[in-house]
Amino acid sequence: MRVWSGHMRFPELIQRLPFVFSSEELAEELSLKKTSADKLCQRYVKRGVFVRLKRDRYLFERDLITLSHKRAIELSAVIQEGTYVSCGTALEYHGIFSGQSYGIEAVSTRRSFESRCGSWRFRYYRFPQKYVLPGALATPEKALLDLFYLQSLGRYPFHMKRIRRDLLSLEKMRVLAALYPKLVQLRVERLWKSNFGVAPVPRPTKNDLRRGVSKESARF
Repeated sequence: MRVWSGHMRFPELIQRLPFVFSSEELAEELSLKKTSADKLCQRYVKRGVFVRLKRDRYLFERDLITLSHKRAIELSAVIQEGTYVSCGTALEYHGIFSGQSYGIEAVSTRRSFESRCGSWRFRYYRFPQKYVLPGALATPEKALLDLFYLQSLGRYPFHMKRIRRDLLSLEKMRVLAALYPKLVQLRVERLWKSNFGVAPVPRPTKNDLRRGVSKESARF
């Protein structure tokens, strides 16, 4: 434990504190009273040294600048407990589609809201309990069903042509879709009967054909 000397050694403090810390943890590390640590946190939030995630939860601003997508997913459960990452974020994580670099989407049974932390946006969608399954990250099929549910409510614009249908399991989606309204179930069947969700297949080039690559083999 370090005694507070009026000068904060930030590199050392960053190493000793958790990635997300409370004023109580800061007080213990610097041998301060809890009230003094609270004031210190407020002061350094104003100075841009700390970033306040929510009530009495902070992280260093320098860590936020270099925040990885994986670490941002972990932070989403800190900002609002009892949530799981789903929709576009989970689909991107599983490689079903790409395109969201600075946004985290999560499902909660508590409330819908959006929180911004630096360049990151954390968006939470409130779902009825019967549509929520345990876990921190939705499977590809569950993430797409959550997305379909939001679309049925007019709350989620999305281009289905970006979906890699070949990476999804129709059987798993049908089983999980039984939890959702009929409109979502119909959307699942329509996905497989239409051309939506099929990733475009590149046509073989002349160089491919010269090397003896057939049109059929070039599709895989």
